[in-house]
Parts: sequence; structure tokens; C-alpha cells
Amino acid sequence: MYLETSRAADFNVTPSKVDSVPQADFSGIVVTYNEGSRLRACLDSLAFCNYRTVIDLGSTDRSVEIAVQSGQNLLD
Repeated sequence: MYLETSRAADFNVTPSKVDSVPQADFSGIVVTYNEGSRLRACLDSLAFCNYRTVIDLGSTDRSVEIAVQSGQNLLD
């Protein structure tokens, strides 16, 4: 939740307390089969994730190559 400094008083929270909240880790998992034409955009949409894994189900297109080039964890 985005908390503006001016509204921090409404919640009895100082901005320094808001900034000290630990950040959550997010994982993204993409299961793909011959989705090379859309895979890069899909992976880009998961940029907020700390960890991304692509599970390929035997693609015959460039899906595996794209996942590897993007630096993703790959299970095939």
C-alpha cells in the first residue's frame, strides 16, 4: 500500500516506520509450451519478482532459448 507522508498521521505511523517495513519476496512461475512469441513480454511483466522460473513442457520453438537468454531458472 502506498502511504503518503501527509496521511501517515491518520494511521499513527511515522514515515520512518513505513520505510522500515520488510519487503516481501515474490516468485513467478511460467509454464510454457511453444509460447516463444509471447514469452519475453510475459517475463518482463514479472520484473517485480525476486525469483522467476520457466517450466517448459517440450517446446519446439525458441521458448527455451528465450528463457535462458533472459536469465531465468529453467526446468524442462
